[in-house]
Amino acid sequence: MRVLVLAHHHPEVVSGGGEWAAYSLFRALREDPRVDYAAFVAHVPETHIGHSAKFGCFRGRPDEIVVNLPRIRGFTLESTNPDVLEEVADDLIRYTKPDILHLHHVFNWGIETIDIFARRGVRLVMTLHEFMLICHNYGQMRRTSGELCYAASPVDCALCFPKYTPGKFFIRTAVIQALLKRVDAFIAPSRFLADRFVAWSPDELPISVVENILGRHAVDSDPPAESAGRRDSAAGGNTVVGFFGQFTPFKGVDVLLEAYAMLPDPVRSAIELRIHGENRSWRDSDFRERLEALFQAAGPSVRRYGAYRNDEVIQLMRACDWVVVPSIWWENSPIVIQEAKLAGCRILCADIGGMAEKTESGRDLRFSPGNARALARRLEEIASGRPDSEISACPGAAIEKIAAQNEDSLQRHLELYTELFRLDNRTEP
Repeated sequence: MRVLVLAHHHPEVVSGGGEWAAYSLFRALREDPRVDYAAFVAHVPETHIGHSAKFGCFRGRPDEIVVNLPRIRGFTLESTNPDVLEEVADDLIRYTKPDILHLHHVFNWGIETIDIFARRGVRLVMTLHEFMLICHNYGQMRRTSGELCYAASPVDCALCFPKYTPGKFFIRTAVIQALLKRVDAFIAPSRFLADRFVAWSPDELPISVVENILGRHAVDSDPPAESAGRRDSAAGGNTVVGFFGQFTPFKGVDVLLEAYAMLPDPVRSAIELRIHGENRSWRDSDFRERLEALFQAAGPSVRRYGAYRNDEVIQLMRACDWVVVPSIWWENSPIVIQEAKLAGCRILCADIGGMAEKTESGRDLRFSPGNARALARRLEEIASGRPDSEISACPGAAIEKIAAQNEDSLQRHLELYTELFRLDNRTEP
C-alpha cells in the first residue's frame, strides 16, 4: 500500500498545527512496516525549491516533495491555473504511484485537487483542520463584526462580505459540497469539528473522529528526572504562564496581554508571562502595532522569547506551570494542547470548540472566549493558589499516554486506508 500525504505548507517553512499534523502522520507511516511507501508533498515558495523545475526534494529528502503551485482564488478556493495543477498531479502520480492520497488541505492547492486525483483512480482521505470549506473568513467561523458564528448560510455570509451576493455564496457552497462527494473518507480530530461539518453538509459525510498524531520530537523526549522535575512555584518564585503560537488576530495573544495589564500590581508581580511565538504574516499590519502597544502596557513581567523550533517546544513548556490558549475562534484540536499535556502543564483556555473538548475538568481552567476580564480573573486565581497548584500528571505518564494515543490514531488511519485499498480489487496488502 502506497500513501501520499499532501499538505498546504512544509512545516519547516510554515510552522502551523495543520502542517505538523500532516508531517507527523507521514513520518509515522514511513516507519510502519504495513506501508510499502509513504511520501509527503507540500507547497513552498519558489525560493525553497532551489532550481527552475516544478518539483524539488526538501533539503535533499527524496520522500519529501516540494512544489511551487499557482495561486488560488481566495473566495472559491479554485486554482488560478488548473492546467498546471493537472500537470503537477500527473507528475506526482507517475513518481509516487499512490493508492491513497491523504489530503490535509486544499489551501495553496485548490479545491479541484479532489476531482483531479479522484478522476485518476486514487482513493481520497481528507483531514478537516478548520472551517475554510464552510467559512470565507479565514475558515474561523467568526463574523467580520467580531461575534462567533454558529452556522453558515448564503445570506449571513453575504452580510459579512457584502462584496459577494448571497447567490455567489450559494454557488460557492454547492460547488464545494459537490466536490466533497468525491472524497472516500474524512477524518476530524475533534467531535466538535465533525458535528459542524455534518450539520453543514446536505449529504452524510463519512467522518471518523481521530486525534492528530503528535510528532516524534515530542513523544521521544525524555521526561525530567524526578528530582529535577517541574519547577515548584509554591516553594518560591513566580508562577510561570506560557503562550505558544502564532501572533494572529485569531490566536488571542492580544486578549492575553489585555488581561495581564488589568491585573493589580501584586498579582502581576506574582505571575511571569512568557510569550513564545512570532508575527511574520502580520508584520506590517495594524494588529502588529496594537500588539506592540499592549506589550508596553503589560510591563516588564512579560517576557518575549520569539519564534521557537518545533523540537524545542516540550522543554520550553516544562519551564511553565500553565500553558494558556486564548484563541477567539472555535479551534479544532490545537496541537499546543497535546504538547502542554505531554509537558505536564495545566491548561488555561477559551471555553469553546475543540479547546474545551480537549481539556480536563478539575485539572485545567477555561474562560469566556475573547473576554480579557474573565481571563484576568482566572490569572488571579492561579496567582493566589486557587485551584491547588499541584500537578496531577507527571511527564513520564503523559508521554506514555500520548504514545498510546498516537498508536491508536495510526492504527485507525491504516484501517481506513486498507479498507479503501481493498475496494479497488488490487492485490491484497
